[in-house]
Amino acid sequence: MEFLRYIIYAAMLAEVVILIMPSGSMKKYVKLSAGILITLMLLSPIASCSNENISAGKIITDVYNDLLQNTN
Repeated sequence: MEFLRYIIYAAMLAEVVILIMPSGSMKKYVKLSAGILITLMLLSPIASCSNENISAGKIITDVYNDLLQNTN
């Protein structure tokens, strides 16, 4: 249940950062980034139960590499 506490802290921190940001074009990217991080935090207990060693960094790196390959 400790992971739930970290998710709540992350959501609260993300909301505070979003609230203090001035409205502009960067605000939507901050919301997107916060949403992705919280989603990854929610998925991490599920991934730890599986046999594969899955990390958020590996997922982000794989997606980034795929995007780079598709643009070239």
